[in-house]
Amino acid sequence: MKTVKSSRERSRAVKGSEKRSGIICFLLFLTSICCSSPLVGQTVYAEPWTSSVDGWAYTQTSCNGTCMDELLTSDGNPADSVHDSVSGRNKAEVGYWSKAMTWEAMGVSAGDTVNTVDGQWDDFSVCTAVACGSSHQAGIQIYDSGNTAEITASAVEALLNVSGDTSAWTTHNPTGAVAVNSGYQTSSTSVTVRFNVNPNCGNNASAAAEIRGDNLKLTITSTAPGGRKRVIVTYLELPLRTPCARFGSHPHTHGGYSARDQNRRSFARQAICKFENRRTLCQTLTQQKSIRGRASSG
Repeated sequence: MKTVKSSRERSRAVKGSEKRSGIICFLLFLTSICCSSPLVGQTVYAEPWTSSVDGWAYTQTSCNGTCMDELLTSDGNPADSVHDSVSGRNKAEVGYWSKAMTWEAMGVSAGDTVNTVDGQWDDFSVCTAVACGSSHQAGIQIYDSGNTAEITASAVEALLNVSGDTSAWTTHNPTGAVAVNSGYQTSSTSVTVRFNVNPNCGNNASAAAEIRGDNLKLTITSTAPGGRKRVIVTYLELPLRTPCARFGSHPHTHGGYSARDQNRRSFARQAICKFENRRTLCQTLTQQKSIRGRASSG
């Protein structure tokens, strides 16, 4: 035998269903915020200088002794390296190896915005007759395509004294990631990577100094186009339909759902789309049909 619910019971059922629908919509909204994160990528560009200088060229800024700059095939980490040397009392050479390429050529995804760069390299020093001088240094910088203006907030790796690296190949990464200046962040931007190598002799008539460099690496972080977000949505299929349509007497009834239910559903869908600009998911959520269910009448 069926039991007919009183108007008070029906009203309580309606309010309970509306509360549940509000909670579900809120959970969907909260999940879309808390579980969203920028699609940040990380790319590692590596130059091992194996068998060739691989398109890198040496630029000498100054040399007041006998200088030499070449690919060294007799030593590397593990094989081959770029080699810069100078000889003579207190003599020094200043210069750099460089290569122009786009961020994409270094492995960054097309369309990404480049945010930061961190660098590292391996080196081995040879100091003949006496210890190398205080300006026996190496470091990394990135310039524009014309090789005239630095395009990061500071040097990727500032000049570092490497005169102590005489017993074994040593890896250096003295500073953290540095920001890339606006105007040079597009993935298709061409930039010039510099590996600064400055050998410096000590105070001896027979002094000579060498820096052998290998395994230059750049760790590049970038963001996907438009700051796209990744959203994880847990969709709970609970009966959101209110029982008012079964009785047809509730003032907020519309098509079997309360107007308040409808508004909350719409709000949740819009909120999710606001935090996810991938059109396919937004269209799916927006066009999704309302959940159908029947309220128990006892």
